[in-house]
Amino acid sequence: MEIAIEPFAADTRGLLAAARVYYMVWGEVDGLSYVDAVTNISRHSRYPGFRGLLARNGADGAVLGMVYGHTSRPGQWWHERVLPVLPGDHADWLDDCLVVVELAVRGSYRRRGIGRELLRTVVRERPETRAALSTERDNLSARALYTSEGWQVLVDPMRFVPDTPEYVILGRTLP
Repeated sequence: MEIAIEPFAADTRGLLAAARVYYMVWGEVDGLSYVDAVTNISRHSRYPGFRGLLARNGADGAVLGMVYGHTSRPGQWWHERVLPVLPGDHADWLDDCLVVVELAVRGSYRRRGIGRELLRTVVRERPETRAALSTERDNLSARALYTSEGWQVLVDPMRFVPDTPEYVILGRTLP
């Protein structure tokens, strides 16, 4: 299958398509509605350094996956929760850092390299020197993908909110 990667931005149909994929993949798990997904991605799309990408089936244009990230800045929800738990040798990791906020591939299209291509593309040609992301600690397939792409564990484990699943924070330097 030929995959086409295309950008999406704030206030576009592409953003709505990204929210639809996110909702299809994570909505029930996270208890989010489609409107919540649109709201969250739209807010993030206005952050400095935002880059959003869709993966489409080259034959019929169906959206198969999405990824987006932005430059980490003080005051952002993720930044403020991760910064205090970074160990001393990584205490400055979020300075000059791209945060990969979401990566989602529709279930029937997983294990075909789509997530890998989205991940590689979102970090390519970035001005930041580092990147970081979080994934659930028990999401072994995601962790295997990230590890195979050079991401290393910075924090393990952490909880963003009490009584929720444990996460790991991963990072890598950017070329």
